[in-house]
Amino acid sequence: MLYIILATLCSSITIVSMIINSHLSKRIGVFQGAAINYIVGLFNALLLIIIVKGTVNLSVNSFTKIPVWAFL
Repeated sequence: MLYIILATLCSSITIVSMIINSHLSKRIGVFQGAAINYIVGLFNALLLIIIVKGTVNLSVNSFTKIPVWAFL
């Protein structure tokens, strides 16, 4: 059930982001709208990393177990 809620939330956020990006590109230009979209996404990703920093253990060892084709 949690995964269904998360999938719905993520798809909703994606659609809202696309709508905001469309309105921004009409109002201030395509490049500026895309730049703002990426900056906001970067800020949110960094905030998420800070929040879950202690709960997720990422090490180089864990990445060596992933097959190379998964990074493509």
